[in-house]
Amino acid sequence: MRDSGRQQLGFSLLEVTIALVIFGFIFYVVSLSINVFNDSDTYAKNKSALDVVQKSLYTYVQVNNYLPCPDINWDGVEDRNGAPNFVCAATQGGLPYINLGVNPQDAWGSEYFYAINFNANGAGIQNNANAASYFGSLNPPVFNLTTPPVGQDTGFVVGGPAEGGNLTVCAETAGVACNNATNGANIIGFTVVAVIVSLGKNGQNSWDRFRNGNIAVLTAQEQENLDNDRFFWRAPKVSNVNNANYFDDQIVWITAYDIKHQMLKARQAL
Repeated sequence: MRDSGRQQLGFSLLEVTIALVIFGFIFYVVSLSINVFNDSDTYAKNKSALDVVQKSLYTYVQVNNYLPCPDINWDGVEDRNGAPNFVCAATQGGLPYINLGVNPQDAWGSEYFYAINFNANGAGIQNNANAASYFGSLNPPVFNLTTPPVGQDTGFVVGGPAEGGNLTVCAETAGVACNNATNGANIIGFTVVAVIVSLGKNGQNSWDRFRNGNIAVLTAQEQENLDNDRFFWRAPKVSNVNNANYFDDQIVWITAYDIKHQMLKARQAL
């Protein structure tokens, strides 16, 4: 009888195995939930950081009467070519964070990607009839209230060279592509003169691919924000950021109307 009692108090190997499987599953679910929560929290903090960068660009244009060019040698300072036009050395690159006085990295520790009007690296930068003039640094401000877009003149010429030079931001629901064929209902940013992109949790990998000229290994969505065209794609609302390969790029942008509004707020003459 004593032996029988001892057997009843013990656990069989099968019972121990089942218990370990249950505890393991619970631990996995809890860990996954914690990771998703942490990533979602980081995503929210990153959105706030992007808002700070956007506001710093507004302040910069109010003080300097023009927007900065991208940084292409990764020293945090905008890069321009010399006289006579002092054009932007490139229209895509890093954020000139020293000029702006902001943190150089997003919430995941990667640099921000900064892209501007496609014509800002040419003579149009000093022509107030061209949207590139929002980046003109000679005798500022080069642009004025009549610089497109204004009224019915959007500055967006379908089929024209670089579509007028301005950028376009596609919505989360843009479907399988973000390009000239994207329906207008799926575009959330027209006549955009500058975008700031945080490349998300896998941002460092995306940056490495961009600098090595090997973005083809990235997903189609990840490529869209680094492929040197005027289209940019905002990622879907955060839902699977625990997956390191998930497309989670965050974008803020500035339109010509934003710039004019900021200048008028600062009582700058245009």
